[in-house]
Amino acid sequence: MSEASPLLVPKTNSPVSSEPMANKPLTGLETNKVMSSILVALCSFSCVFSCFTDCFKGTDGSRKYGTVTKKGLWTYADPGSVDLSKYKIRIADFVHAVFVVSVFGTLVLLDRKVHTYKNVG
Repeated sequence: MSEASPLLVPKTNSPVSSEPMANKPLTGLETNKVMSSILVALCSFSCVFSCFTDCFKGTDGSRKYGTVTKKGLWTYADPGSVDLSKYKIRIADFVHAVFVVSVFGTLVLLDRKVHTYKNVG
């Protein structure tokens, strides 16, 4: 998943999740605020988590993915003879995560459909 994918989810779902239900304006408004907040939080987590992933070429030549830890890359695939300890978490990963989530938050909050709720009726 690319880092742009979590940004597209709130953009495409904001017209659906930000409009209150016509038959129950107050309840629908509160529900949609919560649903939009959960959606933005999940996409923010996805952006941050993607900063702590990496890939390597396996012994068979295919690309394998994993999560970066203090000890090295943690992967579900068999690494074979590849040394995964060189894929350790660095301070740059945390800096990258802070910048990614700040850009994501800025772009989401600049979308008027995400933070503006109109009461229908």
